[in-house]
Amino acid sequence: MKSATLILLIIIFFSALLRLSAQKVEIEKRIPLSEFPPLAAGFLLDSFPDYRQMRYYKETSSAGISYEAKFDHSGTNYSVEFDPDGQWQDTETLTEFSELGTDVQNNIATSLSQKFDSSKIKKLQKQRSSSGIRYEAVIKGRKNGKPEFYEFLFDAEGHYLSDEIIHFETLSNEYQ
Repeated sequence: MKSATLILLIIIFFSALLRLSAQKVEIEKRIPLSEFPPLAAGFLLDSFPDYRQMRYYKETSSAGISYEAKFDHSGTNYSVEFDPDGQWQDTETLTEFSELGTDVQNNIATSLSQKFDSSKIKKLQKQRSSSGIRYEAVIKGRKNGKPEFYEFLFDAEGHYLSDEIIHFETLSNEYQ
């Protein structure tokens, strides 16, 4: 009986540890316009009439389901995300680290140097939402010799808000 209780406590302990570690698992599947929320499609046509090469996606993650459109508008790559009802959540545009203000760059660099032995920004996006402006960065960071990919979120001034380890899930539309 004591060993069964001990095993149960060990399982509970490790389950709690797994929940505490922030991890991002996201599956993105390309979909046709007919499966995209109509309200969101209307918003895109009104907001970006000169778009080029619009692609539609359904994302499933631990946060739930969302829909995303990716396209080029006036020479800028956009990613616009919506909830399942078609309500706008955020708009992201690719940006270069060198385009950020010096204070923002310094704040981000300081946060990364505190978290990693070495790091490299692989992708940086400016995110506009009802919460204001934020920066979302995909980072390849090395801790204790082990490299991993992370998604970091910074506020408009480059102050650290959160990070998650990224687990890449491959989902091919080829066989669906």
